[in-house]
Amino acid sequence: MVRAFCRRVVNLGFISDLDFTTTFDSTVPAIAKDAWGAAEVWLCGEGRLRKQMPLTVELLAELQEVVCESNGKADAAIGPMK
Repeated sequence: MVRAFCRRVVNLGFISDLDFTTTFDSTVPAIAKDAWGAAEVWLCGEGRLRKQMPLTVELLAELQEVVCESNGKADAAIGPMK
């Protein structure tokens, strides 16, 4: 159920309004790591979210592509952010 919800959020472009990531950002305080950013929502929806994940160049490229696509969907639905 959670994976399906996350997949839907991604498909609708809603991840554009989230921070990019909390898991991979070492400057985020530990208490804030309970919140998810766009990367975590997408990875959950894909069934790929893990507690300990390295941020590889390949994963970053995938995330960038997904977020850019999401931004386009959000812009088409509600207009670009100003």
